[in-house]
Amino acid sequence: MRKTLLEASELTNCLSKPAKEKYRKTICELLSVKPEEIPPDIDTELLPNLPTMEQNDSFINASSSVGFRYTRRKGLNVFAKKDIKRGDVLFIEKPFAFAPVRTFSNIDQPHDFGNTDVVLVHVQKYCQYCLALLKSYIPCKTCVKHLYCNEECRDLAWAEFHRWECYAVRSDMIHVNNHGYLSLRIIFKALSMGFSSSNINFDDLKEYGSKNNNYNFVYNMYRNWNELKECWLKLYAATAAFWVHYLKKKTDFFKCVKELPSFISKSEKELMSYVGGLIIRHCIQLHTNTIPLRIIDECQLKNVMIAITVCPSATLMRHSCLPNTSHYFLNDIMVVKATEDIKENEEIFRSYTSVVSTAAGIELAHAHEVGRKTMLKDLCFVNCKCRACINPRLTMGALNAYLCVRCRGAWACMEETKDRAELLLKEHKCLDCNYKSLLPQELIEKEDFLINLVIEFSRSNNIKDANICRNIGDSIYVRTHPFYATYYSGLNDYYLLKGDMKEYLESGKQLIALCKQRRTSIVVDTAIMTYTYCLNALEYLKKHAVQTKLQDLGHCLNILTDFLNEVTDVLNFYYPQLLDTLEPHLNSVQELRILHTLRIANSKGISTMV
Repeated sequence: MRKTLLEASELTNCLSKPAKEKYRKTICELLSVKPEEIPPDIDTELLPNLPTMEQNDSFINASSSVGFRYTRRKGLNVFAKKDIKRGDVLFIEKPFAFAPVRTFSNIDQPHDFGNTDVVLVHVQKYCQYCLALLKSYIPCKTCVKHLYCNEECRDLAWAEFHRWECYAVRSDMIHVNNHGYLSLRIIFKALSMGFSSSNINFDDLKEYGSKNNNYNFVYNMYRNWNELKECWLKLYAATAAFWVHYLKKKTDFFKCVKELPSFISKSEKELMSYVGGLIIRHCIQLHTNTIPLRIIDECQLKNVMIAITVCPSATLMRHSCLPNTSHYFLNDIMVVKATEDIKENEEIFRSYTSVVSTAAGIELAHAHEVGRKTMLKDLCFVNCKCRACINPRLTMGALNAYLCVRCRGAWACMEETKDRAELLLKEHKCLDCNYKSLLPQELIEKEDFLINLVIEFSRSNNIKDANICRNIGDSIYVRTHPFYATYYSGLNDYYLLKGDMKEYLESGKQLIALCKQRRTSIVVDTAIMTYTYCLNALEYLKKHAVQTKLQDLGHCLNILTDFLNEVTDVLNFYYPQLLDTLEPHLNSVQELRILHTLRIANSKGISTMV
């Protein structure tokens, strides 16, 4: 509420003096402060400064600690020129272009490209030119759908790209295809650079990137026409035909292209063919060369992708399902950091999972390794051989394994199955003793009983049922089986309803550790889960700290401190601009610790002065 009132006070600056004094007086009464205590130019959302790094003279937007190299087998890739420490900044790069992606108003739903209820619910919170969070906004004069933080951003966006896409935005046709939209933005930017491009000989490449005209390096980003499936080529050909027809009929784009010295003698048909070919080229390149821009929706506590970007330097990093980097955005500037120590000459990786999720409409990070490798091969032309894909102990089959009836090792089905019925018909193999067999009937019957008992516990909240579930689960499953996620979630609901914060946080601790071990959610999602536990526990302890047992209160505060430190570490890597949101919760924990100390002193008869 206070934040909203402060922003409202800032907006009164554009009113007449009598109206300004009237509204500011009302706002100050609600805030219980004097009018002079609110500066007229107050800003409540200052972003932290960009981190610094030693610039690389031969690799634009990269740190001096990284370099690029080219081999016939790997193509262009990024490596460490010297030892890199966890947290070191590797790239600071402004995207060549970005495009908003379609987002469901209910973001729990899967991406359905045929659904008509798709809206830009999150994108509308950000300036469509500089990607700054909007406190107040100015809409486009024509379509009024794209919002900007000031007139300067609106005018720059209009000159650079929006004047040609405005009609499509107004007609709700712009999001027919995300890659098509970003390709369109790329050619709009390329027009301002004269479409200057030529094929680069990577064998002799000494410098990568240009501060003045980076389109040539976008033009030469990785692509593989031969491995792309025919259905994608048809889709992109149709996308190119659609946009070329639109640009001809509804805009003056081709007139602007015609004014370039190198295109004056070209006919309109030749120009349309050239631009259509560029759209197809860029659509194919974007299969592996997009980087997602994600935000945390603070209302729903969800990690949401709001845009896809193309950053020619950072996209040289190849894929690994277990990457050693992460990235975040400060407005429209991308920062890439190392998430682990990287030794000299080791390759530096990023993950394509978000890229594939955007193209295919699935969350690839949650997929079985067989399906994940198939999607990476089909969409990104990558035959992944990272640790997560070749180590049988890290596969989804091993994580979902039963206990071997002979040696109690991981008895896994290494094939991808659609449901439990199909799983029961598949042969299982023990990763320890190599015993192969179908699941015995006795084990299946025990699992059927367990499933029914879990359902009964969710209805009755009888803790005895939960204990029986745990005993049965321990007798048939490995400790990473998804049963334990269901079990701990049920315990969380039970203890939260009962008001037992000690057990609530303990079961939450177990669930978080399980999610990390299974890698079923990305790091940010796990941090959001951890943050949710903190909010629930703090809300309860603030009201009932005096009634809570001393030992339990101290135990809860220790776990909360560990949780908040973990969330702080994740935000520092992915969303440093949100670190300030944790300060009130850290203060709350500190206040509860003081109360805990006073209660201990009073219980021992020690006189205290506060």
